[in-house]
Amino acid sequence: MNLLLIDDDKDFKYILSSILRLKKPHITIFDASHGLEAINIIKEIKIDFVLLDLQMPLMSGIEFLEKCKQENITFPYIIMSGNLENSTRSKQYHQDAIDCIKKPFLISELAERLCTINIPT
Repeated sequence: MNLLLIDDDKDFKYILSSILRLKKPHITIFDASHGLEAINIIKEIKIDFVLLDLQMPLMSGIEFLEKCKQENITFPYIIMSGNLENSTRSKQYHQDAIDCIKKPFLISELAERLCTINIPT
Protein backbone atom coordinates (compact mmCIF):
# COMPACT_ATOMS: atom_id res chain seq x y z
CA MET A 1 0.00 0.00 0.00
CA ASN A 2 1.39 3.38 -1.01
CA LEU A 3 0.64 6.39 1.17
CA LEU A 4 1.50 9.94 0.12
CA LEU A 5 2.13 12.44 2.93
CA ILE A 6 1.89 16.04 1.67
CA ASP A 7 3.02 18.71 4.14
CA ASP A 8 5.56 21.51 4.07
CA ASP A 9 6.76 20.83 7.64
CA LYS A 10 9.82 18.58 7.27
CA ASP A 11 10.00 17.63 10.97
CA PHE A 12 6.29 16.78 11.09
CA LYS A 13 6.63 14.53 8.04
CA TYR A 14 9.62 12.74 9.55
CA ILE A 15 7.93 12.08 12.89
CA LEU A 16 4.61 11.01 11.37
CA SER A 17 6.34 8.74 8.85
CA SER A 18 8.35 7.09 11.63
CA ILE A 19 5.25 6.41 13.74
CA LEU A 20 3.28 5.11 10.76
CA ARG A 21 6.09 2.74 9.77
CA LEU A 22 6.01 1.28 13.28
CA LYS A 23 2.22 0.92 13.41
CA LYS A 24 1.63 -0.12 9.79
CA PRO A 25 4.89 -1.67 8.51
CA HIS A 26 3.27 -2.83 5.23
CA ILE A 27 2.78 0.80 4.10
CA THR A 28 5.27 2.43 1.74
CA ILE A 29 5.36 6.16 2.50
CA PHE A 30 6.15 8.81 -0.08
CA ASP A 31 6.26 12.49 0.84
CA ALA A 32 5.94 15.85 -0.83
CA SER A 33 6.40 19.39 0.48
CA HIS A 34 3.70 20.97 -1.71
CA GLY A 35 1.02 20.13 -4.22
CA LEU A 36 3.21 20.47 -7.32
CA GLU A 37 5.67 17.93 -5.98
CA ALA A 38 2.75 15.66 -5.02
CA ILE A 39 1.30 15.86 -8.55
CA ASN A 40 4.62 14.65 -9.97
CA ILE A 41 4.71 11.73 -7.53
CA ILE A 42 1.09 10.75 -8.18
CA LYS A 43 1.74 10.68 -11.94
CA GLU A 44 4.68 8.29 -11.44
CA ILE A 45 3.46 6.03 -8.62
CA LYS A 46 0.09 4.44 -7.85
CA ILE A 47 -0.95 6.11 -4.58
CA ASP A 48 -3.60 4.37 -2.46
CA PHE A 49 -4.08 6.96 0.29
CA VAL A 50 -3.15 10.62 0.93
CA LEU A 51 -2.55 12.64 4.10
CA LEU A 52 -2.81 16.27 3.05
CA ASP A 53 -2.07 19.67 4.55
CA LEU A 54 -4.06 22.56 3.08
CA GLN A 55 -1.67 25.49 3.46
CA MET A 56 1.55 24.94 1.56
CA PRO A 57 3.77 26.98 -0.76
CA LEU A 58 3.54 26.77 -4.58
CA MET A 59 0.30 24.73 -4.63
CA SER A 60 -2.13 24.45 -1.72
CA GLY A 61 -3.90 21.28 -0.71
CA ILE A 62 -7.17 22.45 -2.27
CA GLU A 63 -5.38 23.34 -5.53
CA PHE A 64 -3.77 19.88 -5.46
CA LEU A 65 -7.19 18.21 -5.05
CA GLU A 66 -8.65 20.35 -7.84
CA LYS A 67 -5.79 19.41 -10.20
CA CYS A 68 -6.25 15.71 -9.39
CA LYS A 69 -9.99 16.01 -10.04
CA GLN A 70 -9.31 17.67 -13.43
CA GLU A 71 -7.01 14.79 -14.36
CA ASN A 72 -9.41 12.09 -13.03
CA ILE A 73 -6.94 10.97 -10.36
CA THR A 74 -8.82 9.66 -7.34
CA PHE A 75 -7.77 8.38 -3.92
CA PRO A 76 -9.08 8.45 -0.35
CA TYR A 77 -7.57 11.23 1.76
CA ILE A 78 -7.41 12.86 5.17
CA ILE A 79 -7.02 16.63 5.47
CA MET A 80 -4.69 17.87 8.22
CA SER A 81 -4.62 21.63 8.68
CA GLY A 82 -4.39 24.43 11.20
CA ASN A 83 -7.01 26.26 9.15
CA LEU A 84 -9.99 24.11 8.29
CA GLU A 85 -11.63 26.94 6.37
CA ASN A 86 -15.30 26.74 5.53
CA SER A 87 -15.19 28.48 2.16
CA THR A 88 -17.48 27.19 -0.55
CA ARG A 89 -14.41 26.17 -2.51
CA SER A 90 -13.09 23.87 0.21
CA LYS A 91 -16.38 22.53 1.64
CA GLN A 92 -16.77 19.84 -1.01
CA TYR A 93 -13.23 18.58 -0.45
CA HIS A 94 -13.85 18.45 3.30
CA GLN A 95 -17.02 16.44 2.68
CA ASP A 96 -15.18 14.04 0.36
CA ALA A 97 -12.34 13.50 2.85
CA ILE A 98 -12.33 10.43 5.05
CA ASP A 99 -11.46 12.72 7.95
CA CYS A 100 -10.42 16.31 8.65
CA ILE A 101 -8.02 16.89 11.52
CA LYS A 102 -7.26 20.33 12.92
CA LYS A 103 -3.62 21.08 13.73
CA PRO A 104 -2.05 21.03 16.20
CA PHE A 105 -2.80 17.46 17.18
CA LEU A 106 -0.84 14.64 18.73
CA ILE A 107 0.80 12.63 15.97
CA SER A 108 0.13 9.47 17.94
CA GLU A 109 -3.61 10.32 17.81
CA LEU A 110 -3.50 10.61 14.02
CA ALA A 111 -1.61 7.32 13.80
CA GLU A 112 -4.27 5.66 15.97
CA ARG A 113 -7.06 7.11 13.79
CA LEU A 114 -5.32 5.74 10.72
CA CYS A 115 -5.18 2.31 12.32
CA THR A 116 -8.96 2.33 12.71
CA ILE A 117 -9.64 3.47 9.13
CA ASN A 118 -9.95 0.76 6.51
CA ILE A 119 -6.98 1.86 4.41
CA PRO A 120 -6.58 -0.32 1.33
CA THR A 121 -3.69 -2.78 1.52
